[in-house]
Amino acid sequence: MSYLKKLHLSNCRIHENINFSFKKGINLIVGDNGSGKTTILEAIYILSVKKSFKKSHINEYKSLDKDELFIKGEVWRGEISEERSYHYVKNTKKFIINEKNINKLEDCYKNFRVLYYYPVQKVMIFESSEDRRTYFDLIFTHLDDSYLTLLRKYRNILYQKNALLKKKNSNLVINSVIEDVVNQEFIKTIDLITTKRRELIGLLNEKLALKLISCGKMKKMSIKYEQNVDKYKLINLSSEEKLKEINQACVLFGAHKDDYKFIIKEKEVKIYSSFGQQKNFILILLEIVVEILKTQDINVIILIDDAFCELDAKHRNELIESLKEENQVFLSVQDTYGLSLNLLEEINIIKLGGDNG
Repeated sequence: MSYLKKLHLSNCRIHENINFSFKKGINLIVGDNGSGKTTILEAIYILSVKKSFKKSHINEYKSLDKDELFIKGEVWRGEISEERSYHYVKNTKKFIINEKNINKLEDCYKNFRVLYYYPVQKVMIFESSEDRRTYFDLIFTHLDDSYLTLLRKYRNILYQKNALLKKKNSNLVINSVIEDVVNQEFIKTIDLITTKRRELIGLLNEKLALKLISCGKMKKMSIKYEQNVDKYKLINLSSEEKLKEINQACVLFGAHKDDYKFIIKEKEVKIYSSFGQQKNFILILLEIVVEILKTQDINVIILIDDAFCELDAKHRNELIESLKEENQVFLSVQDTYGLSLNLLEEINIIKLGGDNG
């Protein structure tokens, strides 16, 4: 089972040159706002998938007035150690594992899988359909190895279709045979990826129902997959819809416009639910994904940012207790108020000074 033992950050926001040591189990990163807690979680995430969980450019992750940033981690799998590093300098990125340059995403995360909990208060998956698609694309990639291949295929054919629309918009001559091939492949790929999405959402909803029953929670919670368009609709786009795509020079109908809704008692969470219910929904979903991966003998490292936000002492202790059996967990918190002495003795605490990150 993989776990992160050591981490080095150089020019990562306020962390200009710092080393951390971690343990299996729970690692509690404690510090005030602005002390660099999220920056550490972000670095761990980057060592898994080569990019941040934030939407901002990686250039915003480096320290001010610095030309480069460097992240290095020591990952252990049983008795085998693995050195991972991410180097960014002047818009050039290098991701290296054991001195070998790695380009494919699946080669990055296959031995070091990380799931990050998006804090609801930072408006991630409950507001933007783009963020929801990104969130579930990552989950599906972990749950099914074939999903990443499908997603890449779709994005490639989408790029080709957009290129053809741009030519039409500029009144350039295009090859009708090539256009027909691209359109047929686009429709075929949409059918494949939407079928896979429905399958995986079905799996999550099935596990979600069982989880709620085992926890004694009677509220019905589910995820609703909203497909933007099916293959029959694509084949029969109206002349007005086709003209609209040409005028805007981009594909307006497809799997890249799909959405997901979080439902509690047949009502959408972001509209009708409290902050606590929203946060609870995502934490339960996180637990389900981890449980599914365990059945596939895949262990995941869990990152939870601002973990104690709006939690009283009782719920803080319950959260820590619920995570004790996981392989490795990182939680960022402002303090350890209310935690029992027994838990404080069991977990690894990393204290950050004020204004350190």
